[in-house]
Amino acid sequence: MSTVLDPKVIDKAMSLASPFIDGTGKFNVRALCEALTLTRKDLATATNKNPQWFQEYWNGSFKKPTDNTVHQTIEQLLLIYVLLASICKEEGQTKLWMRLPNPAFDNKTPASLIVGGQLDMVRDTLIGLVTGGSPA
Repeated sequence: MSTVLDPKVIDKAMSLASPFIDGTGKFNVRALCEALTLTRKDLATATNKNPQWFQEYWNGSFKKPTDNTVHQTIEQLLLIYVLLASICKEEGQTKLWMRLPNPAFDNKTPASLIVGGQLDMVRDTLIGLVTGGSPA
């Protein structure tokens, strides 16, 4: 059975993602990380790269990551941002959620889980919230 998404939901998601991805699949990595309160060092740790590797992605321009692991991580971070922004009404709330200890995560912050390699836990929690789960 396939799920048909409401076009309004798709439009909203695309609108939320638009500051971070262009029509050709290039990302503004720095802006996305800043929206999620992640530093270049955080992203480097999460992807097992040296922070210097991200230098060319940190100038605010749109680029497509050349490393597959980095590309997949950036896609997942974009999904996390879109999910979180669809729940929170203000950007400040998204940043606060990322940095506050959360009982659903054993009082760890979502940002620290992402840096520690548990991006999927944060993503799955947000998917649960968007689809009607209990708040984290």
